[in-house]
Amino acid sequence: MVGTDFDSLTGHWATQGPNLYLLLRLQIRPEVPASTLLSEYYSAFGPAAADVRKYFDFWEAYTSGGRARLHDTFEALGASRWRSWAKAAHAIYPEESFAPAEELLDRAASSANGDQEASMRVQFLRLGLQHAKLCSLAAAKLTLGNPESSYEKGRVELQALLAFRRANERMWISNLNHCAWVESTSWTLPGAAGQSPDPDPE
Repeated sequence: MVGTDFDSLTGHWATQGPNLYLLLRLQIRPEVPASTLLSEYYSAFGPAAADVRKYFDFWEAYTSGGRARLHDTFEALGASRWRSWAKAAHAIYPEESFAPAEELLDRAASSANGDQEASMRVQFLRLGLQHAKLCSLAAAKLTLGNPESSYEKGRVELQALLAFRRANERMWISNLNHCAWVESTSWTLPGAAGQSPDPDPE
């Protein structure tokens, strides 16, 4: 292998850890099984390694098991999987889908208790999950896929999301500028919350 080129790394670092780690490690160790490299990634969570693995296994099973629903939902809402995926965030990941994941990270936090580094890493994942849930809640009220959506209906959810982002913008859980760009063509937003056009659109 000489090299690779990826055009789908959208900066959701706190929710895409295994994917990003695997992609990068395979650049220098392409002969190593993915399972071995993933074990390497999970080991960084110390005593919480097994719980964190279960957390990401949960989301992998959830997403892989719902491929047909995912496809149909994007079609029904007129959402692009790149430029306007936030139109469908609430439908693909409804509020109730987060409870099992939250429980798994609660267990991970308990397992990491007493290990400062592992605890900080688990907290990073928890922030990513919290951010994703807030995005889903906002999308449910603001999506352009529903003609009845309005800023007034989603004002509370949007303000909660923006407050969370301001409080955690230097935690690097996600590329928040990219999120805002996608949301600007996915949700009904007031001018102050909109994102200026991307200088290099797809």
